[in-house]
Parts: sequence; structure tokens; C-alpha cells
Amino acid sequence: MWGYEESQWIKSATRRRVIIRRVKAPAECVDIPDEIAELWRYMDLAKLLSLLQNKSLFFSRMDKLGDQFEGQWSDLTIRLLRKREHYWVEDEADHAVIVDKRGGHRLTFPKDDEDRSPEQTIRRWQDLIYRPESVLRRTYVNCWYGAKDESAAMWKLFAGEKYGIAIRTTARRFLGSFEDHLPDYFGKVKYISYDECTMPISTLPPVFYKRSAFSHEHEVRAVIAPKQREPEETEQDTIGSGVNYRVDPGYLIEEIIVSPYSPGWLTDVVEGIVKNLNLGIKVRKSALDREPSGKGTYLTVNNPNVYFASLLGDCSTTSTYIRICSNSRQKAFVIAREEWGLEEQDTNSLDVWTHEEFLKDHGCLPEQLRDVTNRFNNANLDSMDPDIP
Repeated sequence: MWGYEESQWIKSATRRRVIIRRVKAPAECVDIPDEIAELWRYMDLAKLLSLLQNKSLFFSRMDKLGDQFEGQWSDLTIRLLRKREHYWVEDEADHAVIVDKRGGHRLTFPKDDEDRSPEQTIRRWQDLIYRPESVLRRTYVNCWYGAKDESAAMWKLFAGEKYGIAIRTTARRFLGSFEDHLPDYFGKVKYISYDECTMPISTLPPVFYKRSAFSHEHEVRAVIAPKQREPEETEQDTIGSGVNYRVDPGYLIEEIIVSPYSPGWLTDVVEGIVKNLNLGIKVRKSALDREPSGKGTYLTVNNPNVYFASLLGDCSTTSTYIRICSNSRQKAFVIAREEWGLEEQDTNSLDVWTHEEFLKDHGCLPEQLRDVTNRFNNANLDSMDPDIP
């Protein structure tokens, strides 16, 4: 892996007997995350099952990612190359250089021992830059969202919302989970304007660059690039739509998060799957699935009462009960209407009981209920409660 020797945490995180291949250094340093950097991968339930049961991560071929700009050099890089007769072309140490002195842009092309002129060097690189597809068919990536907190946009874009899940890990756990081979490269994606920025010239296509329009992805990538290995591997030119690398899911996954848009039973299903596989991974519902602290919160004082409310006709379903802290039955009706989105004239659709009334009618309190208000006992807040004279 490129950067392996320089990154002590990667060396210490890597498992024994894992194969680490020597690869060519890219033209520009790859920004490797810190070992404690949090990584998220959003997916549907089927992909989670595949990961857990097959114990492998899928690396997709770059030409199959759905974005035609993947692995392509920027528009400005191509313009400088095509119109180099309008710019300075010169030798510079072991490189041929195209310089736009007006815009401050430059392209640097590594020379070969057989190159006799800058023009010959540039022509040798043209085929790769104009037509990188042959290399991209042998370059594979596994992509993660690199941020501390989860993303509402990523749920919608990559997890299928209703039956989506996300797995959370760290950079150290990620690289430490590989059991056979380590990826060839690992780093953060840079987001640039393809019209205004050049890219470094290298035998490794710009796999760590994307257009600025995708900056919300905060992407971190692991890359498999057989053509960059020393010695270069001579496998077939195309291997399906991608390759699988074996990992230890129990070590890789620190936590499984269930989509905030999913039905309540999905969390139980995922917990059951994890338990049956004896993985011991924590499963929870997304933190985005909660109400704001201020919603349904009323300031109450002077010994407020506890009320229970339910929609008429639904009393047999314990989950429909809510518990309200209020100092008047009238306010409890208001809070319950707002909770269920009822109009003011829909008061007859509700049943509201005091604590004593509920015990008298039902014999015991409901096993499942939801609190929809917070209780404040602060005499200084009297003036804020409309029910207090």
C-alpha cells in the first residue's frame, strides 16, 4: 500500500499475514485520514446481509460508478494539453512542463529515458490522459462517508430511506479488518472545479478527485489498482463489475444505525440478524429519528397533574397511549390534539383521563406509552403558563 511505511498507525493496525503490495506513488500526496476518523457507509438491508454473511467488502470498478467524470482528468488539464502551442513548453529537471504564465497553471509530465524532447514526453502521456478507460477497468474503489455525524442527505441518496442502514467504523478499524490483502491506496477525496483546476499527471488516474458538486459526500476511498503494482500484475483486463476483499465484519463494524425513515420493526430485525451471527455489534435507530426538544413542551407549575390520552377506538393498542404533564384537563386536550394533528373541533375524538381515572377504568397503567411534555417546577415561570391566574 502506498504510504504504508510512512503511516505508523496503518502499520500497527494491519493484521499479521495480510499481504501488502508495493505500488507506485501517485503524482501528488494522498490525504490519509487519522486513525480515529469516523467512517460511515450507507446501504440497503440486502447489502448489509451480503457483507455480514460473505464477510467481504465489494470494490466497484471505476467505470461502473455511474459518474462519467470518475477517473477523468479535469477540463482545464485537457485544455492546456490540447492548446499547448499557446503556452510555454519546456524541460524542467526530469519533467516536461506546460506553463500558462497568465493564469498560473502548469502541467508536469515525468520523462522517460528514451524521451528526447518535451514534446515527445507529452505525446507519450496523451493516450493515458485522453483515454484512461483501459486503466479504469482495472481500478476498483470502496467508498465511505467521512464525518463525525450522520448525514440526512446520505440516507436519501444511498440507503433507500425506508429499509436503509448505515455502518459506522473508524479508519483504524477499516484497514485493520482486512484478512487477506490490504487495498493499494486509502485517502480522502478532493473536490475541485474541473473548469478552474488542473490535476497532477500520473499513471494512477485521478481517483481521489471529484467535482465540487459532490462535496457533500465527504468521501474517503480505498482503492485497488493492479496496474500500479510493482511488478505490475498481468491479470485479464476486465474482472466483472468489481472485486471482493475478505474482512472481519465483527471488527470492521463498530455500530449499525437503522434509517430514521424506516418502520420501527426494522431495528428488531437487524438486531436479530446480528445476534444470530454472534457478532456482538451494537444496533440502534438513527439519531435523526427524534422530535425536537421544544415540540409539545409546556411550562407547568403549581403541582401539575399527570393525564393519559388516547384516540377513541384505539384504546386496545397500548402504543397509542401518551402521558401528558399539565395543570389542567383542557391543556391536556390541546397537547393531545397537537400530538395527533387533530383540529380543534376534533376534541370528541380523544379520551383524556387523570391518573386516578385511568386506574379506575383500566385497573393498571399501560405497559407502553410516550411522554409528550416536559415537567418544569419553577415558580418564576408562572406568568408563562396561560392556565395560571
